[in-house]
Amino acid sequence: MPYVLSDLQDTLDNTDMFNIRKCCLKEQKDGIINACEENKMSCTMYKFAGPSNRFMSQYDTQGGCFIDGCYTTNGGLKYVRWVHMEEATGISSDHIMHVNCID
Repeated sequence: MPYVLSDLQDTLDNTDMFNIRKCCLKEQKDGIINACEENKMSCTMYKFAGPSNRFMSQYDTQGGCFIDGCYTTNGGLKYVRWVHMEEATGISSDHIMHVNCID
């Protein structure tokens, strides 16, 4: 199964689940997200999304957004067991680590 894990440099959508104060880039026509969606792939975060879940992977002075993610096909999605956002990695970065358990 193909999996695309990346700093997507794009937001999944502009809902409150993935954005605080709309700080991120607008959807990019030639971006990674668009390429994945054109190839019938979907983000693993939607499998675990719910009204009480907010996913942010980068914060700045304007707010926060989710721009790091994993895309896969529907066949690959069934193997994703959980997703975790890990802030305490000891790695110097302006991103929060996005971990997928694929079994």
